[in-house]
Amino acid sequence: MSHLSIHERRALAGIERGLTKEDPEFARALSQRMPEGGPARHRRQAAGYVLLVVAGAALFLAALAVHGVGAVLAVVLLVGVGPSCLWSAAEAFERHRREAR
Repeated sequence: MSHLSIHERRALAGIERGLTKEDPEFARALSQRMPEGGPARHRRQAAGYVLLVVAGAALFLAALAVHGVGAVLAVVLLVGVGPSCLWSAAEAFERHRREAR
């Protein structure tokens, strides 16, 4: 789904038609699809963020088992880094979904 209104889509289509009529070579260069590595890179990036959260949770559980200074470090890592990694993973999955269209 596009975030553009119908009016904006029509205006954009008119600009594209005008550009294609004026300079077909340039229009063709602009309309080329992204290289195949793009969406795969986003999947790998999202998987890496999820892996970081899992590693942080494992560190947290290990620190809880030890009851030492590591518990404080694990809590700081899980609370500080976990949500940002999950947010980044969600963003990477969303970029992949948009580019797959």
